[in-house]
Amino acid sequence: MATVQASYMSGLLVGSLIMGQLSDRFGRRTMCVMCAGAVAVVGISAAFVETYIQFLALRFIIAVLCAGLMVISFVLEVLTTRSLFTGAELQPRLQTLTYM
Repeated sequence: MATVQASYMSGLLVGSLIMGQLSDRFGRRTMCVMCAGAVAVVGISAAFVETYIQFLALRFIIAVLCAGLMVISFVLEVLTTRSLFTGAELQPRLQTLTYM
């Protein structure tokens, strides 16, 4: 069981390092949709593997894709929020939230 967790954590590390660069090259929304679709396909495939090594490899791939989803969706959310609220517009709204 520890090997499965180590494989997953290694995939998160690798995905965090490479998915940001891939999303800059191919587009954030495109990569987000591709990662979500690939996670679904690989996740279902992981249920039907026959060997332990195949399962470890698929868990690693799932982790790479999940890290990509986390990184890309965070950046998309920050960019969307930042474009909606500039500094002058954000301060009164924050004051209203802290007053409540």
